[in-house]
Amino acid sequence: MTGVLIALLAVPLAAGFLGLLGGKRVAPLLAVLGTTAAMVFALLLALEVNPGDHTAAVDLNSTWIPSIGVSFHIAIDGLNAVLVLLTTFVFAIGTWWSLRDPELATPSYLFLLAIGEAAVLGAFVAQDLILFVLCFDLMLLPFVLIAARGAGGDGEFSIGPVLLLLVYTLVGSLLMFVAAVGLAILTAKNTGQPVTFDLAALYGATLAPSTQRWILLAFLAAFLIKMPVVPFHGWFPGAYRTMPLPALAIFAAILSKVAAYGFLKIALPLLPDAVVDWRLVLVILALVSIIYGSLVAFTTNEPRLILGYSSVAQLGFILLGISSLDPAGAQGAIFQSVTHALVVVPAVILLALVSERAGGVERLDQLGGIAKRAPVLSALFLVVVLCWLAMPGTGNFVAEYLVLLGQWRVAPWAAIIASIGVVLAAAYALRFMIGAMQNLRGAAVPEHGVDIGGFERGLLALSIAALAVVALVPQLGLRPSDAASRNAVYPARSLYESQKKAGGDEAVAGVPAEDQESTR
Repeated sequence: MTGVLIALLAVPLAAGFLGLLGGKRVAPLLAVLGTTAAMVFALLLALEVNPGDHTAAVDLNSTWIPSIGVSFHIAIDGLNAVLVLLTTFVFAIGTWWSLRDPELATPSYLFLLAIGEAAVLGAFVAQDLILFVLCFDLMLLPFVLIAARGAGGDGEFSIGPVLLLLVYTLVGSLLMFVAAVGLAILTAKNTGQPVTFDLAALYGATLAPSTQRWILLAFLAAFLIKMPVVPFHGWFPGAYRTMPLPALAIFAAILSKVAAYGFLKIALPLLPDAVVDWRLVLVILALVSIIYGSLVAFTTNEPRLILGYSSVAQLGFILLGISSLDPAGAQGAIFQSVTHALVVVPAVILLALVSERAGGVERLDQLGGIAKRAPVLSALFLVVVLCWLAMPGTGNFVAEYLVLLGQWRVAPWAAIIASIGVVLAAAYALRFMIGAMQNLRGAAVPEHGVDIGGFERGLLALSIAALAVVALVPQLGLRPSDAASRNAVYPARSLYESQKKAGGDEAVAGVPAEDQESTR
């Protein structure tokens, strides 16, 4: 299966490159084939994962730059399998949706999406720290160029609306690169072994707590900005306003999840002392993001920013699950990453369809009255909103329950405050739907509306089918990450419990004894 793992990264990138060379005639077809093939490869790899295994299901380790200890080490395991499958699904939907607009879906645009997909997948499967950092940085570049193109209008390049995006993320990424190099060098110094960036080798060594703290701060700068978490979110309103909606669906659904994954893959196993020391700060940042994001989403008049600030709130829940240092919270964070992405994609598509029927207007105060003119669109909108506000029986409900459960075991007060965000989610999601679809007909909405066609129904049906799967069979998303999430949180959780008990029994709450013996 290592060949399939290589093809997962290579095929969509090759399809995008060949489309760039072949021009407008072949680029759309190659883009469809590339994204579809990547989805098939991801599914085959995910089926290889045994939920009870503590090792990778598919592993490829090859020498890359031996002089500095960098390897081309990629793998599929329980922690990344579902996220990899999610990534290929979202990129497929976003790419197919882009093909509706020939002026948008140029060969260069499709090539940028292909680069983005390969980079995101590379970050998820990377088992070498430098490889992760490179992919983490590369995945942003295509979307910066797409956003700048959208900001310029008519295909003209404009850096102004995306300047904050560049400044914020480049600062965070550079700090993470420095931290990665420092981590490997200091680990080699402590162990007396050659410098290596392979995560499997780094997991076995523990740096001094004081050293861990400054290294974690550098990683936090990258992860918290990329998610984004309040107050590191200043870059995202401009990016959300300028990015074409098909690209925004991918950007909002996937890129932030790589940062959340980085917490579980890198921060918790490698820097447990620092994570425990900074746990309360992470919890507070998560709570502020949940409340602030929800309140702004409820008050803003721009549908794009409603989606954006609601994502800030949902990412606050993800950070809250991670900072619980609890297996249930970690699984909730992973599952929340999946369910949030699966809601964002159809929500952005619905926003595009509503805007089209209002002459391109994207303001709630000028919309309304579309439900009577497009009943199928309205029905699909309602289904997505019910998933968005985490109604019982939906995947979002399961994810938020696990997050709150994990945090309740550690800090009940934080779980209680976070539950306010659950109520606020219902408020802003329903306000969005009522403002866009119900009420009196807005000034921008024509008297006679047009319902959605077959292509739009097909894409929305696929998206809603994915939501139905995670709602009806949540174990499909939870079981693969069971052992992996326990392993990810164990070092920090064990340390937290031992400190809490002041040298007493170091058993980890919520972690079976057999899992406590296997650490990252």
